Amino acid sequence: MPPAAALFGEYGEAAVYSAMNNRKKPSSTWRKRFQQGYAQPEVLSTDPNLAALHTDPRFAQLVEQAKKNQRPCAYTTENRQLISGWANGA
Repeated sequence: MPPAAALFGEYGEAAVYSAMNNRKKPSSTWRKRFQQGYAQPEVLSTDPNLAALHTDPRFAQLVEQAKKNQRPCAYTTENRQLISGWANGA
């Protein structure tokens, strides 16, 4: 199954667990997908179906991982130095 299709199914599963106020299962289900590159933190933060998870520190870690996936260069020291050099005309 392609990663995007797998995540879509897992996203729905996490929404169901969230509605059931089960915070542990979505975190364990998603961790691997986020490590593989899921990069839509705004979707996670604004989806009302995931509201029960928003206060869970594990969920916050997943959102942070999605932000890193979205802009990996901003989180890597070597790349930040390169970008900084370009901005200064180097």
